Amino acid sequence: MANLLLMKGIKSEDVDVVVSSSYAALSIGQSLAEELNALFVYTEKTDKKQQWTGRFDIPKGAKVLHVEELITTMGTTEKVNTTIREALGEDDFEFVTYKGKTLVVTLLHRPGEECKRYENFSVLSIIEELVHVWKPKECPLCKKGSVAMKPKNNPEVFFSK
Repeated sequence: MANLLLMKGIKSEDVDVVVSSSYAALSIGQSLAEELNALFVYTEKTDKKQQWTGRFDIPKGAKVLHVEELITTMGTTEKVNTTIREALGEDDFEFVTYKGKTLVVTLLHRPGEECKRYENFSVLSIIEELVHVWKPKECPLCKKGSVAMKPKNNPEVFFSK
């Protein structure tokens, strides 16, 4: 990710703080922060929303880079972004930008066809894979009787040996 940023003209001195969402993005965010010699902070998910705990101090005027492990719908990305802006105040920091938009760096970007362009964000990713999304009536697997399941709600099906 650090090399990707460098190839796009973003140097380590352009980043003071790396922020990520909780859980899966923590190790990636922390590793990138170390590589960039930046402070690492994260938000936490409680009751289905991102929350700023205030356990970390972000210096006034800091340049903040948002890092995720995976972006599909931009839902978590938008929640983290909003959480940071509300907790810290718009005038006390700035998000790192790319092509005039808030930059988000991710390991895997797999947008649906309708999500390829974002109004407020530029996404840089190591891997980009377009995911076709079907409406239930058009889904070939649904037509064959398959039932949609979420892996985190059905670990015995998705993660069994």
